[in-house]
Amino acid sequence: MYTTSTALIRLGQGTRLSTGVLGTGRRVGTTWTGDLYLRGAGDFTFGTVAFARKAYGSRASVERLATQLRQSGIRHIRGRVLADASLFGDNGGSEFGLVLCRNPLFGPRCPYGPAGRFERPIPNGPRTPIGFNRGLRSDTSAVPQKRPVRFAARGLTRALRQAGIRVDGSPGAAVTPPRARLLATAASPRVARLIKLINRPSDNYGADAMLRLLGARVTDRGTRAGGASVIRNTMRKAFGLTPSIRTGSGETLQDRTSPAQIVALLKDMAKPACWACVHRLTVGRRTQRHTAKVGRHRRRWTLPAQRRNPRGSRTRQHNTEPGRILHQCGRNQVRIRRDDERHAHGIRPARQDRLPCLRTAGRDGRGTGGIPAMTTRNRGSDMTSRTRSSRRFATLACLLSCGLTAGLGGMPAAVAATGPVPGLDNAALAVMNQPAYENAQWFISVRDLDTGEQLVSLNADKFVEPGSVVKTYSMGAGWQHFGPDHRLVTPVKRDGRLVRGRLTGDLILVGKGDLTMGGRTKPNGQVDYTNLDHNDANKLPGATLTPENPLTGLNRLARQVKASGVRRVSGDVVVDDRLFKTFRLENLPVTPIVINNNLIDLTSTPTKPGKRASVVMRPKVRPWKVTTRVKTVAAGKPTGIAVSSPSRGRILLTGQIAADSDPAVNVYAFRDPARYARTAFIAALRRAGVRVDAKAVAANPVRRLASKRAVTAFPTVARLRSLPLAQEATYVLKVSYNRGAQTMICRLAVAAGSTDCDDGMAKAARIWRQAGLDTAGAVLHDGSGLTGNLITGDNQVDLQTIMARRPDAAAWRSTLPIMGVDGSLAFVQPGGPATGKIFAKTGTLGAADLFNDNRVNFPTKALGGYMETKNGRRLAFTIVVSNSVFATVEGAFAANDDVGKVATIIQQSY
Repeated sequence: MYTTSTALIRLGQGTRLSTGVLGTGRRVGTTWTGDLYLRGAGDFTFGTVAFARKAYGSRASVERLATQLRQSGIRHIRGRVLADASLFGDNGGSEFGLVLCRNPLFGPRCPYGPAGRFERPIPNGPRTPIGFNRGLRSDTSAVPQKRPVRFAARGLTRALRQAGIRVDGSPGAAVTPPRARLLATAASPRVARLIKLINRPSDNYGADAMLRLLGARVTDRGTRAGGASVIRNTMRKAFGLTPSIRTGSGETLQDRTSPAQIVALLKDMAKPACWACVHRLTVGRRTQRHTAKVGRHRRRWTLPAQRRNPRGSRTRQHNTEPGRILHQCGRNQVRIRRDDERHAHGIRPARQDRLPCLRTAGRDGRGTGGIPAMTTRNRGSDMTSRTRSSRRFATLACLLSCGLTAGLGGMPAAVAATGPVPGLDNAALAVMNQPAYENAQWFISVRDLDTGEQLVSLNADKFVEPGSVVKTYSMGAGWQHFGPDHRLVTPVKRDGRLVRGRLTGDLILVGKGDLTMGGRTKPNGQVDYTNLDHNDANKLPGATLTPENPLTGLNRLARQVKASGVRRVSGDVVVDDRLFKTFRLENLPVTPIVINNNLIDLTSTPTKPGKRASVVMRPKVRPWKVTTRVKTVAAGKPTGIAVSSPSRGRILLTGQIAADSDPAVNVYAFRDPARYARTAFIAALRRAGVRVDAKAVAANPVRRLASKRAVTAFPTVARLRSLPLAQEATYVLKVSYNRGAQTMICRLAVAAGSTDCDDGMAKAARIWRQAGLDTAGAVLHDGSGLTGNLITGDNQVDLQTIMARRPDAAAWRSTLPIMGVDGSLAFVQPGGPATGKIFAKTGTLGAADLFNDNRVNFPTKALGGYMETKNGRRLAFTIVVSNSVFATVEGAFAANDDVGKVATIIQQSY
């Protein structure tokens, strides 16, 4: 119990462990040249699909990894499969348990696994982070593996070959190189489920694996001693208990405790109110029946039940179906999906955490009608969600307090209230010293642009996470290097002879990183956007679409192709997406070809209660079709719609929409943008009257292409000019478009002669240094504002001062959100004295407090930009509040207004 209690506290009940396949090398067509690494994350349920299902009911298998690699288009591995078990070592533990069923291990009369109701633990094999088949040779016997790491590599190699992927090299063992790319993942059941799999059968193997995982995650010591120290420290600090812990399972004489300490642990673990939610999660369909008995079940949900089935001696279980965890509080049902794959694999801090974050409707403001709103955000993006009733907040508070984010957070020690600050009005101090900011820190830098006078300086030279304010660094670097009037030209090339209208060869669409491809251009030539962009639609209700046709650019190119004399393409149509290597951001690809943000828009409109909602898909591209199972419910009820794709070409919408709801926008994101763009371009060519012999619905045959230099020399038959960079920056900064900001970094990498987007960060730093910025005042990992980026308030003011001295300063300022007017500041202080006077980029990071009930922590709430003061002065400013804590989720939304209030007070003071 000490092991599993610590795991619940340290990891969070919703966390999954992701065994991943990472690769070194590169992909050309369907061939991956380089090695693959099977990297273990401590999931003891992982193995073959037969073993995982029989033993645990889990779907974490090598077959699942092989299927993902095949779906990504890989058919040939020119390299080896190497297993990486470096997260922790075996270093002890009994290898065998009592074997009751020898052949087969999971036979019809055998008590092991889900069919056996967890009455007996499964036999033990060697412990590794991969946990392949529990260290056993098969799902039919209890014979242990002699070399478990190589055994796992052989298992993945076998699964790849069965999936039709050729593997040249022999399997082996090695540590994954730091810059390996993540190619596929297989997620474990949630930690809550893993704990049940340990506690109910008293599973030594799972407990020892969890012990080592805790050591690796918390102390970087993946050993028994490291894990034991984590348990001891957690018990002492959280509950004041001092058991003697040496193993995770209690199998040594050094594992000692007392009955009093065990009772104290059970009592303390039963205290938090969120255990009511955990209990509901566990009992599944029996939620309503058990609600009145929550007080008696807060901790026992992971422990062996004593009830007996009248027909026999097996324990009755009520288990939630794997992969379908349903949280229910009040009348609202919320499905939660969490992806910890990057954290589990130790990928660079800039890309590892995927923690839910909060903001308010209209991104930084309040919802309509005075109802607050909740925003869930993947790291650098500012996003919004309006709630339809106060019942939503009960659900959100329940989910947040029950631990949807991993770790305890880095809360600072208590600090004294912010005292008088030279130049800062006392009214601002009254805002900053509210109870929510008792343990927070404020970072403020305000400077007069004309005189250079520093008006306010509070922790202005200290590092703090800025969130999406980082986008001013990426877009500002692109602005300086390329210029605000710079336009990209996306060409269409022909490879082959054109004789009497027939092209004997290929037509090539060359991606250049155009963010909109003509799909957001208004009649006046400016970019169109909404305050809540469709990129955020699945996370946040309230997104709206711009009216322009997202296929406008492809249609223009197709008409030009016909005008050039091409009437028939006898070869193929290929999208050349080799400008830079695909970059994964928020688990979505950043590529040189972007059509409608590589999304399909799905707009659901309510009909009559009890009837299915109507749905419109945009754009319509083969073979994609949408099926809706969204039911219209009575007015006033909550709206919730989920998007899935059961198979290629099919999109499924499920959920409900209130009869009085506005049309709800959802999106489906493509994992292979080039294939999507190719199909859409062939359709555009056919609409323009160009016959294409190749199949439209097929993989993008990039392997057919000549070298990039050769493609550049081919004749051009069509060109599409992008919007000016100033308009692209407007779109990225107004709506806080993460992948757009990272695309700019990738374009800077190309300008530096590289195809690796990471090199774009070094290029951006050189640009800023040449402009006079001290780049030591910022630590940046990406262009969008993910967790792990740091700046000082003075550094952001320096950046804005540099941009304000440019002849195009007014154009730069206009790209930023305007307080109370548009973008992510549209709903902050609307109608206030500073409305239309403050131009600033927002930034937000947030997470639930796993250690205390009903609290929300904001590691970052930031503004960085310009203001025109009441007396006509021009100021550059940065305001960040770090680690504010709110007692309830409803009170947390005040953080957005409070930062806006401080900015407004400063604007009115000068």
